[in-house]
Amino acid sequence: MAQNYGTQKGFLGLLCRIDILVCGMTVLICGTIKNLDLYPNNLQLNDVFTLFISQNSNFAALKFCITLTVHQKSKTPLFSFQKTVFIFLCYLGFPLHQYAQTDTNQVLNFNFNNHQIKEAADKIVIKPEGISLTDDRFGNKQSAIYLHGHAASYLNLGTSNLLKPKNGTISLWANIDRRVYTGKGYDSNPLIVTKNGPGDDFIIAYCIIYDCSSKRFVGCTTKDSTKEAFICSTDEAKFGKWYHLVITYDSNFFALYVNGKLQQKYAKGFETRFLKTDSVIIGNNASKKNDRWSQGTVDDIQIFNRVLNEKEI
Repeated sequence: MAQNYGTQKGFLGLLCRIDILVCGMTVLICGTIKNLDLYPNNLQLNDVFTLFISQNSNFAALKFCITLTVHQKSKTPLFSFQKTVFIFLCYLGFPLHQYAQTDTNQVLNFNFNNHQIKEAADKIVIKPEGISLTDDRFGNKQSAIYLHGHAASYLNLGTSNLLKPKNGTISLWANIDRRVYTGKGYDSNPLIVTKNGPGDDFIIAYCIIYDCSSKRFVGCTTKDSTKEAFICSTDEAKFGKWYHLVITYDSNFFALYVNGKLQQKYAKGFETRFLKTDSVIIGNNASKKNDRWSQGTVDDIQIFNRVLNEKEI
């Protein structure tokens, strides 16, 4: 929220003595001017400096530290033209504000430890359909979800942007009971899936599935009909056994890990896109053409807003 910053003394004198373009670009990078009144006459340097530090912009903080030291005694007024340029450059910085505030430590956690089907910190609201709580891999009662192997048994995590990071890590534990033969389309049992666009073909933003033909776990992401990253686990999956399944992705690479071991890292070469209105679904493809589902236990679903390295996984 904007605040009134009073006098013009320190800040206006500073602006007159430094290059106006450098100052504007500093604000452009920080994106913090959105939190201030858009009139330099009402700003004080110390207030701007404090705000820049609070926005975790080390570059901006250093720039203002240096200029404050050099020009702290300046009292020269700011000309109208310079003020206009300054405000214009500040406006250019607005679209970057949201990007500058991206929390790379953000994580969604669905651990079901409180015997409830919900996100651990209630960051998003989810919708269970035809599933139940069951024992987790440690034997804790009602601490994992069970998919019953039919079309109406799945967990809808919703459409929140927190579920769809541009660069991210998707992690879950799964214990598949059996191959589900019913359904139509691509022969697989889905564990987690969300789409990048409408239609039925080449629409996977990210997914982890059990591929029924190869009997292996698969991680996949698709750009369109011209390019996709498709990675299979090294070994065949066994029913009735717990597996830690992880995919990581950014615009450069896509990787699949099974039980902490890298299966393959694929040179992806495209940005992951998401269909804003599509949900992230556990246990169902949510597709008319490829209508498949799974039977088994899923637990400790985590979605990170960054790519974890091999040691972290």
